[in-house]
Amino acid sequence: MYGTYDIPLNIESEGISLSIEQRGDAIVYRRQLGEERAEKLLLGGGRGSIVINPVEPLNLPRDLTPYLYLDFQRPAALAPKSSSTVFVTFPVEIGVFLKDNGEIETLDIFTLARQKYTLYGDPRNGMLCRYWSTPVGTEPPRPERLREGVMELKLVNATGTWIEVTKAVLSAYGMKLYYSDGLVAMRADMEVTGATSANTDFRDIPLEQHMRKSLELYTARKLVVLFPKFTMTDGL
Repeated sequence: MYGTYDIPLNIESEGISLSIEQRGDAIVYRRQLGEERAEKLLLGGGRGSIVINPVEPLNLPRDLTPYLYLDFQRPAALAPKSSSTVFVTFPVEIGVFLKDNGEIETLDIFTLARQKYTLYGDPRNGMLCRYWSTPVGTEPPRPERLREGVMELKLVNATGTWIEVTKAVLSAYGMKLYYSDGLVAMRADMEVTGATSANTDFRDIPLEQHMRKSLELYTARKLVVLFPKFTMTDGL
């Protein structure tokens, strides 16, 4: 499903039905996923191309938070002054864009992944985050690419004691997603700076060769991001 297409377009894949047609100077977009339907009419849209790619998984059911909370299904213990790389999963959201004369219009965002939210930190003053429970391992899994992606997470323990990590909170503003025919992936770093604190950030490097970089939704919205890193202060 991922890629760049000409109009008209009809796709049927894994329960997703998507069509785009040109009607004079107008473009008609339709999408069905289960009982969920989306439809959009663009007037004077020209004859651009359609881009379908994974986007930052923090847009649904609406733009509630830019933070993703990865809950490890088993803890990872880090030796003092050491680093290690693990692989986790994350939910995938799919963006459909119209590219026309250098301009980008978001037509639709949808997902096959379960949507759940939680608080990071104090129940009264905590930070709302998109929640995702993930296995943790030293080898990359191969999940369904329309539902889940793979994150290579480099864990660095900058302290002088053993540290147990049970979660990671990351900001969507720094996410750099890549995709191929069989995989959606990104790379991130988590530097543990204390017993309850860490810094998280992303690397703009594909996990595998020949992967294509996703159109960043925040770039498409023309937002300027000054602080893509995130500092965890309420527990690991």
